[in-house]
Amino acid sequence: IKVLNYQLEEKFEDEDFVYSNKEIKEILNTARDVSNSDIPLLIEGESGTGKEVLARFIHKNSLRKENPFIVINCAAIPENLFESELFGHVKGAFTNAIKDRIGRLELADTGTVFLDEVAEIPKSMQVKLLRFLQSMEFERVGESITRKTDIRIISATNRNVDSDLNSGMLREDFYYRIAGVKMKLPPLRDRKDEIPVLLAYFTKKYSSGREITFDDETNKLLLEYDWPGNIREFETVVKRLLVFAKDNIVKSEHLPLEILNFK
Repeated sequence: IKVLNYQLEEKFEDEDFVYSNKEIKEILNTARDVSNSDIPLLIEGESGTGKEVLARFIHKNSLRKENPFIVINCAAIPENLFESELFGHVKGAFTNAIKDRIGRLELADTGTVFLDEVAEIPKSMQVKLLRFLQSMEFERVGESITRKTDIRIISATNRNVDSDLNSGMLREDFYYRIAGVKMKLPPLRDRKDEIPVLLAYFTKKYSSGREITFDDETNKLLLEYDWPGNIREFETVVKRLLVFAKDNIVKSEHLPLEILNFK
């Protein structure tokens, strides 16, 4: 573990973004280049690859870093509540609107909004967001007062953008408005050279200061597995291994069956 700690000092550029892979380094260089502009960004990548982490990295390296970073999970908002969630509403605007509510876009004023799973936004709402993105002006539901906010938009999707454009699920005009710069995070199976560094990082994070070692078979199996859940899955597995470690030694018998049986 002492050797791995040395790797941490050598490899980690940011406490929240763990990497050693050349492709990731290039992505972070791009992220730094665009961090102080307000150009909208679209981050693509499978679930668990670190899209929100990258968005936070950009925010932390921007002039807006002292201001809000608001996450909006577009896949979790019912279609009939989208407009209210984003723009807010006034008392009596609809059933159960018992008081005025500030929308998330207004709460993020002077900061950054992260639209996670942006391709899940209903097409009707894409039109309204498009108008907002053109002017940064909006009206709360049930109100005729035009308000303005100053935010930077970073979007992310785990879907195939080309397929969504072809199917019409994603409007072209909306897509071009949110994708001023595109970045794509590769899955963990395509950057397995990072596994030792990630293992060191998560071990240090969750071991409560213990000196943990992993036996050779465990290291081998961790490298061979394809990690369909990407870094999120890897982190969960490491936490599990540390719970079952006896005498601070992690053995392969504590690995989940899907890793033990992987071929």
